[in-house]
Amino acid sequence: READGGDDVASEDFLDLLAAVRVHAEDAPDALLLAAGRVEHGLAGLKDRNDPEVIFLELERSFRQFLGYDSPLLESLGAEGALSVLSAADGGNPDRLAMAAILFREKSKNYSVYGDEGKAVKCMQMSDRFKAAIGNRTVSEEIRKVLQTE
Repeated sequence: READGGDDVASEDFLDLLAAVRVHAEDAPDALLLAAGRVEHGLAGLKDRNDPEVIFLELERSFRQFLGYDSPLLESLGAEGALSVLSAADGGNPDRLAMAAILFREKSKNYSVYGDEGKAVKCMQMSDRFKAAIGNRTVSEEIRKVLQTE
């Protein structure tokens, strides 16, 4: 949010929640990176926050921030390859997998707006795969709420 309470590019509800979920005491350095990312894309604030290009920029920043990878790389690996990469270090942290599911779901919506249904379907399939990989493991409440909204 801007200091005056006005909306900025990241005011899409799911992006605000993702930012709030990520900033815990143990992640204080990440909070600075998040703020830097908002400044970096400040020029995008000159466009309508609902513009698909602006949403795409924010999604890409979120993929790097929350998953540590660019979405085109993960997309190129397909659902199983991306799942393997995201699970390699920690065995598939359920919060991380849920974030991947949320981000790919949002990217699918964005592709639909752009009229690329093939990519929209692929991203939704990846989202569904990440949700399935969570299984019965516990996901933090904030992330679970966003994951369950469709």
